[in-house]
Amino acid sequence: MKKLLEENSIGKIFSVDLSVKNYRDDSYYNSAPYRGTYKIDGGGPFIQQACHYIDLYYWYFGKPSKLGTFVHDIEVEDHGAVICLHDSGMIGTIVASTATKPGFPAKMEIYSSKGYLILENDVITQWDIEGIENPSRQKSNENKHTGASTASVNDTTNHERIIKDFIDAIKTNRDPLITGESARNATEIILDIYKYQF
Repeated sequence: MKKLLEENSIGKIFSVDLSVKNYRDDSYYNSAPYRGTYKIDGGGPFIQQACHYIDLYYWYFGKPSKLGTFVHDIEVEDHGAVICLHDSGMIGTIVASTATKPGFPAKMEIYSSKGYLILENDVITQWDIEGIENPSRQKSNENKHTGASTASVNDTTNHERIIKDFIDAIKTNRDPLITGESARNATEIILDIYKYQF
């Protein structure tokens, strides 16, 4: 996907909708005093649950030039939406939530002049780009991510891959696949969201 985007192969992208609609019950927020606070948790679902997908959003599209509480009695937002404007003219929307019961797979919809594609939990589930075959080798039912409705991690495969890559990067004196700069960029987007909330 990244290569196709860098080559402008899928056409001019005019819209991206990122949706990270999770659900956490009250026992999640009551399980530790730091949960749902700005001071220690850093914020709500934008910084906690959606940060990984915002990182992917930044990696694909770069940094874009009212949050509230609806379900939980916590200090931070439990559902929020933001509109992102890019110098290219692209408009992005990001919705992050822990109030959308029962919790849904993270979804990114990308619309371009040549068609569209949809990723669910980082897997391409729909692809209709004029003149280009779906580059994904993974089937959507292979995706076992369960973070939509629980904070527990059942499959650590991707975590293990990142750790192994980091160790190999140190041994071979190269940059890791995921750099600290990448994490900083995603964090800056989230901090901008919090900075401009009404």
